[in-house]
Amino acid sequence: MKNLKKLIALLIIVIIFYFMGKALYQNWRQIPFGGLKFNPLFLIYSYFSMVITLILMALGWKLCLECFKVKVGLWKANQILSIARLGIYVPGKIWAMAGLVYLAKQEGIPGRKTGANAIMETLLTVLSALLISTFSFSFFMEKVAPVKNIYLLFIVIALCFIALYPPLFTKVANWGLRIIKQEPVEFKLHYTRLLVILSVYLLNWFFQGLCFYFLIASFYPIPFDLLPVLLSLHVISWIVGFLSIITPGGLGVRDGLLSYLLKFYLPVSIGITAALLFRLWGIIGMISFAGIFGRGLIRTKRTF
Repeated sequence: MKNLKKLIALLIIVIIFYFMGKALYQNWRQIPFGGLKFNPLFLIYSYFSMVITLILMALGWKLCLECFKVKVGLWKANQILSIARLGIYVPGKIWAMAGLVYLAKQEGIPGRKTGANAIMETLLTVLSALLISTFSFSFFMEKVAPVKNIYLLFIVIALCFIALYPPLFTKVANWGLRIIKQEPVEFKLHYTRLLVILSVYLLNWFFQGLCFYFLIASFYPIPFDLLPVLLSLHVISWIVGFLSIITPGGLGVRDGLLSYLLKFYLPVSIGITAALLFRLWGIIGMISFAGIFGRGLIRTKRTF
């Protein structure tokens, strides 16, 4: 059964990248080579934006853990996550979590609390993704009626506040734990703390959008007012990729959808190239980040 799932995942990835490659080949002549200009400064901006997102992820993880009365330094959080997140591209969806649980245990963090923390992080990540994508569409998409946009934003904000209501949030988190066959965890939450953590994830999404924008701008001239659009498209494609339970890290699914959505704002060839480069750029960033922060963890022989 496991081998069948791996085969299906591989088949899906191959098919998606095949059609992306075919579309790129068919639209190759549409690439405005004369207008392309490599800008290393924008590439540097993109990389530093990505570094900020990775640090914000560690900060969010740290703040969530504090809700379970577990304290860990930001540097140590970066060390643990920089190694553990490399497992997201291993088929099976469990390796990143398994690595995270193992590394956290080496620092005295119970696996039960690490699992509960992962549920809490997931809920806050999805809520912040919905909120920031709606915000971007509501205020910056010119093709949709402005009044309807404001209404939509208020509805999403109201739903987020309801979802963040501590008793409800706790029940949903424990329900998620039961799904993954873990015992419920008792923890006290306050609106203020949840809003602070949510703001960290919102900032994380913003810098991810900034990273994507500067990556494209490093080789193709793109107006800055497209930043909110790129942010929204990235978030939408991430959510769909996250929901794809077969492919590791949303590989193929997220890239295919992102390239499709980009064609409404960029030349098809540029959109496909940008989606593929963004995936590759993210992998390079995670590996380099692990090399920077993970070395201390490796030296202490606490890696899996």
